[in-house]
Amino acid sequence: MRRYDAALQDAQKAMELRSDWWKPHHRKATALHAAGQLDDSVAAYHTGLRHVPNDDALISGLVSVLREQGDEGQASRIEQYGFGN
Repeated sequence: MRRYDAALQDAQKAMELRSDWWKPHHRKATALHAAGQLDDSVAAYHTGLRHVPNDDALISGLVSVLREQGDEGQASRIEQYGFGN
């Protein structure tokens, strides 16, 4: 049984405690990705990268979701130049 809702709730609680840490943002985005909510996953990665700029785990996850969405151009730009460039 998939427990996306529990993972999302845990991530949200962790973000409330420590929004400057990459891990809860990554966990939220990963749970959304696994649940097939790709647009929400991208948004969660973007939020995480605003709090923790250029975090490798967040960038890697974002690139993965963008590629799954078929946005190879944006994925390649982020890989090459980083997020926000």
